[in-house]
Amino acid sequence: IFEFEDQLYMIHGTTHNSESYVELFKCENFPSKWIHHSKLIQDIPLVDTTMFYFNKKWWIFGCKGEKDGSSKSEELMLFYSDNPLSNKWNSHPMNPIVKDITKARPAGRIFIKDDKIIRPAQNCFQVYGNGISFNEITKLNEKEYEEKQVEVFSTDWNNDLIGLHTFNFDKGCTVIDIRSKQKKF
Repeated sequence: IFEFEDQLYMIHGTTHNSESYVELFKCENFPSKWIHHSKLIQDIPLVDTTMFYFNKKWWIFGCKGEKDGSSKSEELMLFYSDNPLSNKWNSHPMNPIVKDITKARPAGRIFIKDDKIIRPAQNCFQVYGNGISFNEITKLNEKEYEEKQVEVFSTDWNNDLIGLHTFNFDKGCTVIDIRSKQKKF
């Protein structure tokens, strides 16, 4: 979810049969009513897409998917545009910008903390959502991309956890999405 010109929008990477696209939805009544606005990126299957605004450009990060909707979770793709509502997105010349199953797949909204751009990523080695890493984006422009891993979290601190999927941080609020063993209550 992101805000543009005082309006909330949501992006979603989708693969349906032979079609692949990144969809944009406009909020009509938060949180329950969203309407389809447009398709942003077509014919490139992406999963866990994330929108980020930086240096007067809009950036879409997404893990390269397969046409059947699955993903090997190892290739991070990057696209940019001057307008988040445009259907003219440029593929970054370094795509895939990350080729590493332990830190390619997005795991939530990119955020800025202590003047550093942090990109949460899933570790999908051995199992989907095996852990989360925080990666500092050190270079982001139309020609270059660099990041360095700064922190790694796994599920080994709690025997009831199976995986960590999403980390979101905004305005002092932190939300973590986990997978746990099913318990009977």
